[in-house]
Amino acid sequence: MCQLLIAKDRGGEFGDAALYLQMLGSDRFQITDRDNWERSSPARGLAGRTKRSTAASAIQEALAQRGKLTRADLVKVGHANGASTGVTDGVLKSLREGGHILRTRAASGEAAFELAGEGERTRYI
Repeated sequence: MCQLLIAKDRGGEFGDAALYLQMLGSDRFQITDRDNWERSSPARGLAGRTKRSTAASAIQEALAQRGKLTRADLVKVGHANGASTGVTDGVLKSLREGGHILRTRAASGEAAFELAGEGERTRYI
């Protein structure tokens, strides 16, 4: 089974739509429903990857808009986008290891994060 995500942006229609397809044979598919797809798909991890991707985008956007934010603030951003604390921590780790964000300290001493500048992409804290 697979899920085909479609982003629409035409004629005032915005949003995501999805078709759930079940393979019937070589190059043959049948449309199925989400419940059936979730029960039987070996790619059930897609929902988790989508949450991580959404949380990563939201975290980077929040950091771009507000600059340095504490971990607690970023966990709230993750929760607002459907990600658990554990998923948000994993996203922060991935973004940090990828050189997209830097870990610093807030004035309170709490862990904080900010977007890495062009010259700081390879600097890890």
